[in-house]
Amino acid sequence: MNQLIKKFLPCRWPISQLKYLSYVMIVSHLLTASVYAQNWQISAETWASPRSGLRLLEIKPLSETVSAMNELQHSTLLVAFPATESGTLWANELRDWLVALGVPSTRIQLKENPGDDLSLKLSLFK
Repeated sequence: MNQLIKKFLPCRWPISQLKYLSYVMIVSHLLTASVYAQNWQISAETWASPRSGLRLLEIKPLSETVSAMNELQHSTLLVAFPATESGTLWANELRDWLVALGVPSTRIQLKENPGDDLSLKLSLFK
């Protein structure tokens, strides 16, 4: 992968700086975008219950998020997750479920939230 990137990039920046630059660009884009009127939160306790597509839609913050994303077709969902291995697994599982429910993966961004290890925070950007 790194060789492919080096081949097509005319500059001589180290790959680590390019990754950092792309991260900064994504975050700055999300921060300058207008935030949808509501944010949601899913607790670890809520997520720990058995899951199925139907059960997930019974989780109010999740059903509201999917509904809002359906209304705002060009919106992006930012999922802030605990900065732990289990938090990463949790966020990826949520993204997989959202995709299974019809949300395009390109509209979902995952971001570590080091200050919280008990919930996922969902924010919708226009």
